[in-house]
Amino acid sequence: MKAIAFCGLACCVCSENKGCVGCQDGGCESHGWCKNYNCCKEKGLNGCWECSEFPCTGCMLDKPRIRAFAEFARRYGVVELEKCLLRNKEKGIVYHYEGQLTGDYDKCQTEEEIIEMIKTGNKLFGLPCYCGHDCSKCVTYIATQTNNDDLRRQAQSFYKETFGLDIPLEKFYCDGGRSKNVFELCKECSFKKCCIERGIDACGKCSEYPCKEISDYQQKYVNKCNQLENKAK
Repeated sequence: MKAIAFCGLACCVCSENKGCVGCQDGGCESHGWCKNYNCCKEKGLNGCWECSEFPCTGCMLDKPRIRAFAEFARRYGVVELEKCLLRNKEKGIVYHYEGQLTGDYDKCQTEEEIIEMIKTGNKLFGLPCYCGHDCSKCVTYIATQTNNDDLRRQAQSFYKETFGLDIPLEKFYCDGGRSKNVFELCKECSFKKCCIERGIDACGKCSEYPCKEISDYQQKYVNKCNQLENKAK
């Protein structure tokens, strides 16, 4: 089996590879409509990353994860991509969750984050929240990404001791402030709603920044509580 498909999909860690010899060896049943497969075959390319028109649209490259994998192959080589993916699998990074065609790489918010995860094998990074809070240092976020109940209890104690809040342990789940799965107290975030309404991706990019609300909030809370470096005390 060739490790990487023409488009950038990783046959070497795909959950379907037990019954499939891989895209480049004719294992995929979708060749009839697959633009990437047919185009690479016609041009004599080993993958989309070798094409002068990369990345094109209207194909598998429209999907961020697949485009990021192909971009990694373009920058660092397909051998390095395979090497990193197999190493990451050993480190516990899941390409496909059981019964699904999505995994840890799909949790990333940007193409560059996916590339960084491939390079480092590290899941603990992410874009800051709309308000400016650094998710990568948040105890709740880290607890989620590492499935660490000790850190969940640490975060639980912080909110109990600091704010008098009794939050059940199972509520300490967050994939980052920009994700669909955010911490219980962030679900109705007014800053996130305001940014989305204004078509911006951070409060700091607003023409009215800093408004009184964000100024007060940042002064009191942003990067000042429930962070690992602060030991959530």
